[in-house]
Amino acid sequence: MSKQLDENLKRCPKCGSMHFFEVDYRQYMGETYSSTPGGELRAISSALKVCVCLCGEPVLASSIRSLLPEERESLVTSFERAAQHREQREPEHLIARLQESFVSRPEFQTAVDAVEKLGHVAESLANEKDAGAPSGESGVI
Repeated sequence: MSKQLDENLKRCPKCGSMHFFEVDYRQYMGETYSSTPGGELRAISSALKVCVCLCGEPVLASSIRSLLPEERESLVTSFERAAQHREQREPEHLIARLQESFVSRPEFQTAVDAVEKLGHVAESLANEKDAGAPSGESGVI
């Protein structure tokens, strides 16, 4: 492929790939009960062709300019919500979210040290109590 043609090809904003597959997206409305899978859904919009990269990232085409403003706004909103959802599911974000609810090693060590100190304090209090008790009696239960 010539270098000039290569520079004009659409690229995925996430992985940089230049290969996509085309998917028809439609809006659907839930209707009535149906015994067949998906039978209760009815397409309420015409098909919108959207390119999806091999990595799974959808790419909005410039052809959405020809849509009615309401359709364009709805499609863009759907893309933004889907992108936000995918981003939240990426391993880096999951790890960061999980790390917020766990203690770090230094915090853990600080807690272990504090428990050990409390154990020593409790032990010395028990020893003081035992030392002050008459013979045969122990302050430890």
